[in-house]
Amino acid sequence: MFLESNLLLNHPSAVYFQTLLPSELIRITQANLSKAMAADYEITLDIVGSISHKYYSAMDQVRENYNHNATWKVYNMLLILAENFGTCRDNRIMINLKVSQQMLSNLLGINRITTVKIIKEMKDLELIEQVNGFYCIRDIKKLRHYKQLAGAVGE
Repeated sequence: MFLESNLLLNHPSAVYFQTLLPSELIRITQANLSKAMAADYEITLDIVGSISHKYYSAMDQVRENYNHNATWKVYNMLLILAENFGTCRDNRIMINLKVSQQMLSNLLGINRITTVKIIKEMKDLELIEQVNGFYCIRDIKKLRHYKQLAGAVGE
């Protein structure tokens, strides 16, 4: 579910979306959503829960962006991608999603050149490799350790 707050408040969205996997989009009008929420308390709770979850996620992201350096952010993002899209192959975790360095930079709000340098360092440290355009984490424990070493801003 997305853009529910925009729909409820009748605010246009300045954001475009692209799914990573084949998806079906179901569109509902503001009037129909309002009727459904008035008729079914569970729908109202689902909408409020979705908006609340997004608020807390946004606050967590603000805290992470403020408290951590770019290296930590890249390490953390690759760990998240491995958790959500990874499969074990040959004692490595293959992230089954083609992620470009530009995409990582955009997701993390960091400069692409910075991302390129961090990825190169990760390859030099044998933390990751690329196979047919997919990132592979060579040793998840080692990557977690290096993430801890990257630490917070000011450490």
